[in-house]
Amino acid sequence: GIATDGTITTTTVKRRRKASIKKAKDASSSTSNAPSNDTSLIEDETTTTTTTTVHHKQHSRLSKFLRYKRFWFIALIFISIFAALYQPIEEAASQTREKYVDPFVEKISLPNFAVSLEMGRELREKGFKKKHPVVMVPGFITSALEVWEGLDCAQESNSRSQVWGGFSMMKRILTDKSCWLKHMMLHPESGLDPEGVRIRGGEGIKSVDYFISGYYVFAPVVDNLAMLGYDVNSLHVATYDWRLSFHNMEQRDRHFTRLKLKIESMRIIEDQKVVVLCHSLGAVQFYYFMQWMKHTQPNGEQWFNDNIESYVDIAGPLLGVPKAISALLSGEMRDTAQFGAFQKYILNPFFTLEQRAALFRSWNSNLEMMVKGNSNLWRDLVLFDQEYHIPQNVTAENLKEFLGINTDEHVKAKLANIDLSYRTDFSSSDYNSSDRSHWSNPLASQLPEAPDMKVYCLYGFGKSTETGYYYKPAENVTGMVKYEMDFSKVSVNDSLSFGVFSGDGDGTVPLVSLGYPCAKLWRKKSHNPAQLKVVTREYKHEPLPIWEDVRGGTLSSDHVDILNNRNTIRDVIYIATGNGDQLEDQILSEVGKFPDLE
Repeated sequence: GIATDGTITTTTVKRRRKASIKKAKDASSSTSNAPSNDTSLIEDETTTTTTTTVHHKQHSRLSKFLRYKRFWFIALIFISIFAALYQPIEEAASQTREKYVDPFVEKISLPNFAVSLEMGRELREKGFKKKHPVVMVPGFITSALEVWEGLDCAQESNSRSQVWGGFSMMKRILTDKSCWLKHMMLHPESGLDPEGVRIRGGEGIKSVDYFISGYYVFAPVVDNLAMLGYDVNSLHVATYDWRLSFHNMEQRDRHFTRLKLKIESMRIIEDQKVVVLCHSLGAVQFYYFMQWMKHTQPNGEQWFNDNIESYVDIAGPLLGVPKAISALLSGEMRDTAQFGAFQKYILNPFFTLEQRAALFRSWNSNLEMMVKGNSNLWRDLVLFDQEYHIPQNVTAENLKEFLGINTDEHVKAKLANIDLSYRTDFSSSDYNSSDRSHWSNPLASQLPEAPDMKVYCLYGFGKSTETGYYYKPAENVTGMVKYEMDFSKVSVNDSLSFGVFSGDGDGTVPLVSLGYPCAKLWRKKSHNPAQLKVVTREYKHEPLPIWEDVRGGTLSSDHVDILNNRNTIRDVIYIATGNGDQLEDQILSEVGKFPDLE
């Protein structure tokens, strides 16, 4: 564990961590791996075994920076290549592109980051086997999007090639960035495809297992479940177009109707209730689905009791993320702020602030991830120096008003239809539970009255995560971007860097958004009237050095890498195989210190 003075106690985790990585790397060539002798798999693997303390300096400052930036370090390499080649390519004839650029992109590949099968193998040896069918709901930007109808500028517009995900995406950006933006951007008013364009979510497990060849997303979960007997008959991925608002997912694609029917068919065919495994935005989407079922379908709440074994939230931003604010305001977030003053030379020539802001504002899913609650849960979200004479900082209370004034009329109109508040009295005459503005906000709605359904929240903590921003008036003020991040703002304790405030979380989602609903809110009858069993499982972020594993290894609890975390895999297998009742709360962070919102 970590003491308040910044010291850590010696643990056995380092030795076991190295052993697990070695096993993962040898998995492809090994034909017989003996199961672990550890008989207490449910115990947290970060349990202290001695009382000796050492100063908390696991990695150097440089390695910490590189590990924190590992994905964007790779992204920067590609962006730099594209930026360097883009202008000559634009001027070159199409035959030249086909001759030199296309083969170049096709040959690019990322390192094959190891997927650990250790836990699936170990639990199979202990007698665990398939029981409940599993439906996986992926998160924001981690599943593929395909072109079904494209503009004249798009090559292979009718071939269902990927406009998001895979090297097909990179090829499109490299050869014609403007065309790619036209396809990825939604209509600002309707929030749907622009005329002449049809983009749809990719289908099947292959659309979510790897984002780009070698960079896994759901592959570790799928591969470990396969070792227990799961296959395409008992494992389904509910893909969707993650750019859309939840309402438009149903209006355009009938996503929730299809999800309901798929769950029903799997429950009938497998003769078992379904485990719904949600990652990131997928957890918020399924919460919305629960409200949609309650208020639009006959016997909607009873349906959950009859069909759903467990709702499993993995790293879900249930109370939103601050980066949704900065993305809408200026097209920036901590990942871009790390470029600092060099952003104008490296990133902006390739994707300007205006282009990024316009793209993010068109994706209405960003509004579904808007910060929810009040200042008891969230610090000031956007701050300004006094020299700019801006009347007040931006808080959770005045957030909607601020964004409405400083983005555009379309964002303002859509924000008006989203409830970001908190309430306890659901019988009040001024509350209408069938108003869909409440449906993606756990603070302003209730879990379904389905007492047999279980809820599990699995998430990481202990990684620096953005929680707020310093802004200043934009140097070149336009109607699109009025303010930009103030990169000059830093602090000596790393809580403020390049104008970005940081706190605890999983690197993407702050701790309060990850843990507050499960650890506190849903323990109350006001928001969990049927008293569904709610289990919170936290995993401390304990990555390997970047030179040992660039993704952090099997004890990384980063927002995406948690899907390869051995403890996450273990708990998912327990739930899917009907052993979820053996899992109890494992709360190791300070999530319990957040105040009650009475």
